[in-house]
Amino acid sequence: LEALAAVALGVAIYDFSLYSFGRVARTHPKMRAWVEHERVAPLKSWLHEQLTVTLLTAAFLPGFRFPTNVASGFFGGMPATDVTAK
Repeated sequence: LEALAAVALGVAIYDFSLYSFGRVARTHPKMRAWVEHERVAPLKSWLHEQLTVTLLTAAFLPGFRFPTNVASGFFGGMPATDVTAK
């Protein structure tokens, strides 16, 4: 039971770190210009609409957690806001 709790805590810290990396990256002037570009708007909108499903899916597909968590931080998505918005 202690090992399972340690694994869950490690996963949570890893995911939060990736999300935070994305949030910090968007404060850079060149990156902010990319986030606010009109070509990125459909991706940002889709990610906000499907964030919970996307994050849960990425958790079980190898190689998808890193880009998904960084993108959700980069575009300002939060799973809690996605769930309460519906």
